[in-house]
Amino acid sequence: MSRKKHKLWNKWKKTSDISIELHYRKHANKARKLVRQAKREFESKIAKNIKKDSKSFFKYFRSKTNAKSFVGPLTDEKGNLISDDKQMGELLNTFFSSVFTIETTEAVPTVKQFFNGDTDEKLCDVTITPDMVYKKTK
Repeated sequence: MSRKKHKLWNKWKKTSDISIELHYRKHANKARKLVRQAKREFESKIAKNIKKDSKSFFKYFRSKTNAKSFVGPLTDEKGNLISDDKQMGELLNTFFSSVFTIETTEAVPTVKQFFNGDTDEKLCDVTITPDMVYKKTK
């Protein structure tokens, strides 16, 4: 079916005949359907035989999930192209450290604020009831 599709494609490109184009499209759709069906059957077969032949399953799985992503080359602030791994790492470090914000601890309440200034209370002795939560979230 695939060979027939390719032959019709070549014939259509040479002649630009609409009837050949329609014939090509019909065969292209049929070929696509058959390829999808064969792929589903192949994947089903691999899944059924996973206990007997796990090597084939994982080989197929790796082939479908093998995504490699690379960084670079990068452009520095002067417009120079950098492709050296160490220099790219330093450039990325500089960028991320420039946009990183340091959280201040000034807004964190102290133990005194929780217990109205009475520091004899220990934090581990705090009891929170559902009624207390309800009143605070009201």
